[in-house]
Amino acid sequence: PSGAGGIGVAIPADLVAQSVQDLERFGIPQRGWLGASLVSLDELPPVLLRAVGLTTTQGAMVDRVDPGSPAARAGLRGAQRDAQGRLLALGDVILAVNGKAVKDKAEVVRLIARYRPGDRVRLTLWREGRRLEVTLTMVARPIRR
Repeated sequence: PSGAGGIGVAIPADLVAQSVQDLERFGIPQRGWLGASLVSLDELPPVLLRAVGLTTTQGAMVDRVDPGSPAARAGLRGAQRDAQGRLLALGDVILAVNGKAVKDKAEVVRLIARYRPGDRVRLTLWREGRRLEVTLTMVARPIRR
């Protein structure tokens, strides 16, 4: 018995192939890294979304931006929170990655992971009641020790 208890995991074949090639060539997978923590819009109170003019729960809010990350260099803005961690103002909302609409934070992470360091990626955002686009240049995820 494997001990897996009937749990299945689906990994896209193209991501597996890319990872195998990267392991052979570099010794580690080369995946894009955004450098921001995200919250799916469907986890937020609808009244907050309506207050900033959003009519969808499809997308991911930028909660925190890591200093020096691709997100920081592209000017992404995180949420504002009080000392107790309560949300005061929404951060940027990611609506699409390279033109592909996203439904939640998991999809943003999955799409970003398909890119390699050096690739340029366009994000469609919602900020202060309007859409805008920013371009990020991917870097390798820093190794944390």
